[in-house]
Amino acid sequence: MNELNIVLISIISLFFILLIIKHLTKSQKICAICSATALTWISLLILNFLGYFQNKMIITLLMGMTLLGIYYIVEKSVRKELLFFRLPFLLTLISVFYSLISEISNLIAGLKILAPLWLIFALIYLYRTNEKINIFTSNVIKCCRDW
Repeated sequence: MNELNIVLISIISLFFILLIIKHLTKSQKICAICSATALTWISLLILNFLGYFQNKMIITLLMGMTLLGIYYIVEKSVRKELLFFRLPFLLTLISVFYSLISEISNLIAGLKILAPLWLIFALIYLYRTNEKINIFTSNVIKCCRDW
């Protein structure tokens, strides 16, 4: 059986198991698809570190799905004005997830770019009451909604 089929069967199996758990516990906080995907890539990443699974492309595809899921969950749950920080937040997630599949030194190297970016965004955010800066921050917040 090829690696893709193993991954698909894993996600399908975990999906139904988690769906049953969700039903039995009456939990609304568990997304069976997201959890099945995350559990699969976490398992594959562990197997990769142990030398039993070498297809990093499948792992990274699944990690990307989780990364985007986290991004959307946070986007839905924060106050509107904090959506201004979408770019640094997304890039931070990418850096963290990339360091999981590569080396932690990549995260440290990424921080050299991310720290100043977060600082710039924080300073702009602090001065958002200024009319010109407010126009800019409003446009950044509307960026992903108005297309």
